[in-house]
Amino acid sequence: MTRPTAAFITFEEEDARIIALSLSEDSEKLLDGPMKLKAASEPTDIIWENRLFTKKDYIIRQLKAFLIIAILLAGSFGIILAISAYSAKMAAVFPPQDCAGVENAYGTTLE
Repeated sequence: MTRPTAAFITFEEEDARIIALSLSEDSEKLLDGPMKLKAASEPTDIIWENRLFTKKDYIIRQLKAFLIIAILLAGSFGIILAISAYSAKMAAVFPPQDCAGVENAYGTTLE
């Protein structure tokens, strides 16, 4: 069984809300712990679907996204490097030649 850590409480009257917010932490106990009350923000300020995510969850999600981006960038860098090397090799106007082989085939050297 888990212990509740937070609850949203609604009051029918504004007076009850004011009295609840004016209570000190030591005056009331709930499940052997101090009861802390604070006013909730207006409903239009809250994205209700995201209330269950903590800061830790957001940090983990950001780290996963950064890791995926880093892997994709490293992969694209490798692909671009390989294509550039192949392109430079294909664009060589005078590729390296074996001079000893030319001399053996024709018997002379160029001076």
